[in-house]
Order: sequence, then C-alpha cells, then structure tokens
Amino acid sequence: MKLIQDSQPDEAKYIIRFLQKTLKTGAAEKTVITALARAIGYTPPNKPKILNQKKKLGEDEFFKLCDEIEYSIKQAICEFPNYGRVIEELMACGD
Repeated sequence: MKLIQDSQPDEAKYIIRFLQKTLKTGAAEKTVITALARAIGYTPPNKPKILNQKKKLGEDEFFKLCDEIEYSIKQAICEFPNYGRVIEELMACGD
C-alpha cells in the first residue's frame, strides 16, 4: 500500500494494473522481475550513496548479482505471491 501512496498518479495506475494483471503493455511477468532485479542491483536501497553499482562491480559481477537477485525474487513470489509485499521487503532490506 505504501508503494502506491508514495507514487505519482500515473505510476499508481500502472502498479494497480500490473497487480490486477490487466497491464496491457506487453510486459511479461519475467520481464518485470528482471527489471526489478536490475533496479535493485543498480541502486541498492540499503546503500543510498551507490547510484550505479554496475560501475563499481564491473559488467560480469553486476549481471551475476542481478541473476542472484532475480532468483531470490522469483523464489519469494512463488512462496508468497504478493508483489507489493515483496517489493516492500526489497526496499527495506535491499539485495
């Protein structure tokens, strides 16, 4: 709920459509999970001074980290299929 409250009106519209599975952008669930993993990888929420972790880690290490984050997100969604809560936890804990 906080994710929607903190978002702009257009962002909230897309978040709700995604959660209702009525988002008609052609973005498959896997694409969204991959994008979420990369966003967390680029700028970890628990490290606010890092704006682009890819520069720090190098390309190979960065994509390895993103794969690990993506796997964790997929596992979390399988065990608890609530994107809002999973994203809240990602924002609280980071990678």
